[in-house]
Amino acid sequence: MNNSSRFHTHPAEHQTEEMARRYFAEGLPDRAAEICRQLLALHPGDAGLRELLLQAEAAIATARQGRLPPLPATDEPHGMLDLEELPEAYGIDECELIARDPFHLFAYWEVTAATLDAARHQLGDEGAQAQLILRLFLASGAATRELRDLALGEARGRRYLPAPKPGTPVRGAVGLLSPSGLFIPLAHSHGLRIPPSEMASPDLRAAWMEVAPARTVGQEREPVQIVRGPERPQPPERGPQLPRWRPGVISYSSKSGNH
Repeated sequence: MNNSSRFHTHPAEHQTEEMARRYFAEGLPDRAAEICRQLLALHPGDAGLRELLLQAEAAIATARQGRLPPLPATDEPHGMLDLEELPEAYGIDECELIARDPFHLFAYWEVTAATLDAARHQLGDEGAQAQLILRLFLASGAATRELRDLALGEARGRRYLPAPKPGTPVRGAVGLLSPSGLFIPLAHSHGLRIPPSEMASPDLRAAWMEVAPARTVGQEREPVQIVRGPERPQPPERGPQLPRWRPGVISYSSKSGNH
C-alpha cells in the first residue's frame, strides 16, 4: 500500500484553534471537532482545545438526534434568504419605472393605507371620488412636457405598459387624481430615458486603429504607439440599410422577406 495516499493526522499549517472556533461558530461542529482532534494529537494537555472538542461533539450528537442547536448570534440572517419567499409588500411608498425596450415600460408601485387616507383627507369632499393613477411626465422639448395618466386598480402592483415615445426622457409618479383635476403625488420614480428605436446618427463610417507592439531597448520599454489608419468611406445611400428595430420580430432577411 502506498503510504503517500494515507490520511496524515498532522494538521496543516493553516489549521489552528482559531479556525476550529470559527467553524464551530458558523454551525460546522464536525469540521471543528476534526481540527481539535488533530491539534490535540500534538498538544494533549491543551484544556481549551479539549473543551472545544467536547462542545463540538455535543453539537454533533444533538444534530444526529434531530434537535439542531441554535445558530450563533451573528449579524447575518442565516438561512432566511433561502427559506423565505419575497414579501408582496414592504410597507413603504414607492414607484419605479424600468425600460424593457424602446416600446415597453415596466412599472411597479406601492402606496400604504396611511398615506392614502391622509391624501384623501387633504382633498376634502373630493377625496372619496379621487382615483389612484400613475402619471408619466415626458420631456417633449427644452421647456415643454407632456403628461400621460394610467388608472391603477390597486394600491400596489406591477405591470407592463406601452412606452410613450422611443428616446424620450420620462419620469413617473403615483398619486390621487380628484374629479376636478387636482393631482396629489404620493411616490415618485427615478428619471430614465426610453431607449431609441434606431441609430441616432446616419454616419456609419468606421475609423480603424492599429497598435504597434512595444519594444524593449536595453532595460527600458518604449511606450505603446498608436497608428491610425484611414477612415472607411460612408456606404452609398442605396446600399443595404440596417433594419429598423420593431417589437416581436426576431430576425430579418433583406431579400427573402421571411421573418
